[in-house]
Parts: sequence; structure tokens; C-alpha cells
Amino acid sequence: MAGNIARFDTDGLWVGNNQLTTSGGDVTIGKNLFVTGDLIMYGAMRGTSEETYTVFNSRPSGNIDIPFTQSSTFYTDATITNIAINFLLGDNVPVNNSVYFTIILTNTAVANVISSVTVNGTYAGVSLRWAGGTTPAGNANAFDYYNFQILRTSDTYYVFAATTKF
Repeated sequence: MAGNIARFDTDGLWVGNNQLTTSGGDVTIGKNLFVTGDLIMYGAMRGTSEETYTVFNSRPSGNIDIPFTQSSTFYTDATITNIAINFLLGDNVPVNNSVYFTIILTNTAVANVISSVTVNGTYAGVSLRWAGGTTPAGNANAFDYYNFQILRTSDTYYVFAATTKF
């Protein structure tokens, strides 16, 4: 965001050409807020949140790469085989931080599952833990909603996974 600098004048606080307005002590930002460093907040976070998800109108099969920027994925066509997920995190997750991913699979009479998980193309240094202690079975004629939280320590990615039938 080169060229966007913050300034304060008699008309208020500005970021680039966008004025931050106030009302009753609240500050309103009329555009997107991009933070490249740490965002430190005190107090409760209120309101609604919104997240973009990626929709694929194709049948997932085989090995699927999920990039760091694609945290929610919905496959609308039915799975045809079990699939292996590779989370492409690169250097985007610092040590002692975590990320979340959601993958929604559509199953028909044949229930397929996410059968394996790797991070950055390898099983080395990946500790996969499924809720309930076992890899879940798929659910026929349903949507299987997979949640993954990936925690990075100095030498391991801990992948905590759960699935819910819809």
C-alpha cells in the first residue's frame, strides 16, 4: 500500500484519501483495513465477520493443494475417491501461531473422505489428530464439513481436525 500515509488535520484523521469518521466515540473506516504487522486489540470484538470462500464446481479427487490464502473451500460436485490434502503454508505461519481451514465435500451414495493431510508437501513434522481419536468415515448423501486448525511450533505442525455431517 505504498503511498497511503496517515495524516491528521482540522477535518479529522485520514489514511490516503479516505477519512476515518467518528460518532459517539466510535471510529468508522469506509474502506478495507490492511495490517501488515501485528494488530493488537483490547476489549470485545463486536459485530459480524465475513470470509470469502472458494467454490469448485468439479469433482475433487487424488491430491489437492490448499494454498495459505484459501482458508475456506467448497466442492459442489460429489467426490469420486478419497482425497489427500496438502496445506501450502510456506513461511506464512510464524512459530507459535496457528491458522484455520474449512473444506466442505459433497458426497452422494458413496461416502469419500479426506484420507491424509500433509503440510508443505511432507508428512515429516506433521502431527495429525482427529477429534474422537480416529479418522472419520464419510457420510453418504450429505455434506461433510471438515475443520482444521494448524498450530506451528518450532519443529512440528500440529493439525487438529474434525468433521461434521450436514
